[in-house]
Amino acid sequence: MAKSKNHTNHNQNKKDHRNGIKRPQSQRFPSLKGVDPKYVRNLKFTKHHNHVARKNLRKALRVKLAGAAAAGSAGKVAKRPIRPVAPTQKSTWSLSSILKNVTSYFTGETQKTVTKKRPVRKHPSKKSTKAPAQQKTTTTTAAAKK
Repeated sequence: MAKSKNHTNHNQNKKDHRNGIKRPQSQRFPSLKGVDPKYVRNLKFTKHHNHVARKNLRKALRVKLAGAAAAGSAGKVAKRPIRPVAPTQKSTWSLSSILKNVTSYFTGETQKTVTKKRPVRKHPSKKSTKAPAQQKTTTTTAAAKK
């Protein structure tokens, strides 16, 4: 007799996702079932005594505040220090300049922008060939006029 198929995962994924795959709900306090009973007993006592200690601290704090209020410092309000404000730098971009650029881009218009031409820096040791030629032309025209 032929061997039959042992396993298939057909349709299982669809069935799993039909109602959605949800995370297991986490409990606020994990169960202490199966935990060492000695530890659980100790935990119970420490929780109780921690609560008592906190209660005593709160009581002492209330007494301290009541004593300070009776001394007259209750009417005074402590001033908070003023935090220095860092100076903000102005942006070179403004909404109007951005809008002008965008509209000129889509309309195809070019706006005349005044830009300062930077002077051409020349190395001091290099001599300019254009300057003497211009001087010669001016001197020849001056000599021709005389």
